[in-house]
Amino acid sequence: DFNRVYCEKARALKQSELIHLPFVRQKKVVRFWIARLGHLMPPMGRLESFLAQLSAKQDKNPLLTWGEVSLRRYRDHWYLLQNHSNEPFHIHWQGEKVIPLSNGAQLEVVQAKGEGLKLALHDKVEIRNQVEGLRCKPFNSPHSKPLKKWWQRFGVPPFKREAWPLIFVNGELAQIPGLFICDNFALKDPEGIGIHFKI
Repeated sequence: DFNRVYCEKARALKQSELIHLPFVRQKKVVRFWIARLGHLMPPMGRLESFLAQLSAKQDKNPLLTWGEVSLRRYRDHWYLLQNHSNEPFHIHWQGEKVIPLSNGAQLEVVQAKGEGLKLALHDKVEIRNQVEGLRCKPFNSPHSKPLKKWWQRFGVPPFKREAWPLIFVNGELAQIPGLFICDNFALKDPEGIGIHFKI
C-alpha cells in the first residue's frame, strides 16, 4: 500500500491513492510513513479524526499538529513538516560539500560536466530563504516570471516556500535547488564543470 500511495518526488502521500484504501489501511500507511521519518505517533483519536477529513474540499486546509511536526495538505499531496522549519537563514558558502540549514534540512554540493551553475573563482555565493520580490527566468524557459508564479508552476506548497533554500550569486538569484537554475547563471559549455546545490 505504501509504495502505491507515496510520491518520492514530492516526498508526500498522494491523497488520490490514499482515499481509495479502507480506513484501517489508511491508518497503517500514515503510521508507517510517520515512523519511517523517525517521528513519534500522534494520538490515535486525533489521527482518525484527521483522516476523516480526506474528502474535504480542496480549498479547505486540514491540519494535524503534535510534538514538533505537522501534517498538512496541498493539492493532491499530504506533507509531514517540522514545525520549526520556517526559521530564516543566510549562509555564505565557502566551498563546503554539505551545508546544514537551520530548519533541519541540508544541501549537498556536487559537480557535473556540462550542466549546473557557472561559477567564477571570486563569485560570492549565498544561501538564503524568505526573500521577497524575486523574479527569474529558468534555463531553457522563454519567460521571466515572479518567483511566486514558479512556486505555483512546480506545485510547491505555500507552507514550504519560506523554508526553501535559494542560491544567490553576487546578489542575484541563481538557483532554486530541486527546481531549476536561472538562465543567466546556467553553464552552457558542454565541456565545462558546473555546480549543483541539491536539496
